[in-house]
Amino acid sequence: MIFRLLSTIPTTQPKGFREFSLALCHYATFSGYSIPVIRLMLTQARIESANGTSNLALTQNNYIGMRCVQIRNTTQIGCNNALNFGIYKTPSQCAKDLVLWYNYRNISKKNRFFAEAEVIKAGYVTEAESGDYTRAIASVYPGTNLRYPIAVLAICGASSILVCMLVFRLLKMS
Repeated sequence: MIFRLLSTIPTTQPKGFREFSLALCHYATFSGYSIPVIRLMLTQARIESANGTSNLALTQNNYIGMRCVQIRNTTQIGCNNALNFGIYKTPSQCAKDLVLWYNYRNISKKNRFFAEAEVIKAGYVTEAESGDYTRAIASVYPGTNLRYPIAVLAICGASSILVCMLVFRLLKMS
């Protein structure tokens, strides 16, 4: 099963992002995470790092937008104090840190639906404009009428694009 997941990682991805993805599959599998939850982790990294092309990913090996860690075990080797983002020695160390974060937050290892909700509850956030979230939702769910635009924007006002899409997905199912 893990080999099918690995085969979905395009060889056209930047080298660092491919290293991150392979390491994430390794660390998450050996930590007991299911394939659907690992896919959630990979989706989080794709969004946060613009498929491995963001400045943060390329200069600091931070493919997940992880802030400087102060209260849990981490693989960060430093902190960019100006931006408050962690610095990693390698993409693999960043992948390991994402698994450490999931473990620290007790994110569900087997059920992606619960994992998505727990990621939101754990406070996975980044700063961006609410309009960015609306555009992100529209790109993922084209032609969708936002039935709950105020609720979505209220929740997404302090959340990442991934969280906003997950919230919208949950609302869309109701």
